[in-house]
Amino acid sequence: MAVAPNKDTVALAASADILGNDVTVIRPSSGWSALNLREVWQYRDLLVSLAVRDVKLRYRQTALGAVWVVLQPLVAALIFTLVFDKVAKLPSYG
Repeated sequence: MAVAPNKDTVALAASADILGNDVTVIRPSSGWSALNLREVWQYRDLLVSLAVRDVKLRYRQTALGAVWVVLQPLVAALIFTLVFDKVAKLPSYG
């Protein structure tokens, strides 16, 4: 895959050529080729470990821990049910 040089890489290559040095230009890959699925599968245990660590760190400071993830939507649904049913007197039709 040939990449057209921009003015920065041309200037860098020219200055390196004057000094007699070799230049290696490293460019980030773009699009879906940046996501190397073979490497993701190869290091899946690391990915799982980092995800578990992230969840533990996020909910460590809460009083209920990871239970809060399930409890919070249930409490919100209960509050909405009470408000719309008892206060606003809107029918739920079953």
